[in-house]
Amino acid sequence: MEEAVSVQASFLERIQRYDQAYLKWENFLKIQLNLFGEDKEQMVMTYKKLSALALSIQFPKKSQECLQKVEEIIAKSERESGVEKTEAQIKEALEEKLAFLF
Repeated sequence: MEEAVSVQASFLERIQRYDQAYLKWENFLKIQLNLFGEDKEQMVMTYKKLSALALSIQFPKKSQECLQKVEEIIAKSERESGVEKTEAQIKEALEEKLAFLF
């Protein structure tokens, strides 16, 4: 299912229908939430895609909310697994976050 959504959304992005692509990913997120019951690691990519598209359609606050969800999911996963980030991973995460802002 994710592949079908990404193909459709990618097509919509290619023809610059960012608002419709955003809606596709938002609907997919709802399906994920229904399947998994809460935010899980599988949703990180969906939130990142929504964040980028939200910027494209001039919704910076929504973009920031999506990035915050990504950070929360990753932090929760790290706490549960007992894995701590290396300095390189922290730097990479900050660079990725900055890329969305500029």
